[in-house]
Amino acid sequence: MTSLEVLILTAFALVIVFAALPYVVNTLYASMAPLEYRTASAYVLAFADSLEADFGMVGARKYFQLPNFVYGSFGAVNRTYIVELRCGQTYRLTWTSFRLWYNSTYLTGASRMLRGLKGGLVAEPGDALIAVNAMERGVVAYPRLVLVRGQGESYLYITNATVVVSHSGFSYLSYDIQGISTQASYGACQSVVVDGVVYPVSGTLYVVVNRAMVVLR
Repeated sequence: MTSLEVLILTAFALVIVFAALPYVVNTLYASMAPLEYRTASAYVLAFADSLEADFGMVGARKYFQLPNFVYGSFGAVNRTYIVELRCGQTYRLTWTSFRLWYNSTYLTGASRMLRGLKGGLVAEPGDALIAVNAMERGVVAYPRLVLVRGQGESYLYITNATVVVSHSGFSYLSYDIQGISTQASYGACQSVVVDGVVYPVSGTLYVVVNRAMVVLR
């Protein structure tokens, strides 16, 4: 075999190796991503458990060291909703909320609730204030309103929270419960509307607002 033939065969071998390399890397990442997803899910669930337990505990502050995510990304985003109280006339309250998420392009899964009984932005008594959902590509956590309905009076619990995100690399997630207040009651209420979904109520509606700040830094 001449040196030219060896060179040609070597060139073909290198082409095959480099062509197969992305597939090998993707296969490796796809096998490791589920392990990291379980770490991310456990982290988000622990944060949700702690934040919900401290609901109304003014001055409560917790820090959660972020795991080192390699196969996916972790982040947060603020959300704003209008809550309509239909009580003879319509009152509109602004609800500031947030979403924490972990996302990986190497995951392929089914959507289901990891924390909470029913989906949606409003929870009934006994359901989770902070919902955590498994998504096709990761996991997401978000606060919800809690509506307690009774005969003649109802209570609406709102967590107003904003997330502050650092522009540099993240190392920890924290929250700070800043206060709780009861707003003026609303009489002759028929329904509460959140994100287009109508929740019937009757009589007087009391609104309890919890204020918190979340920091991703």
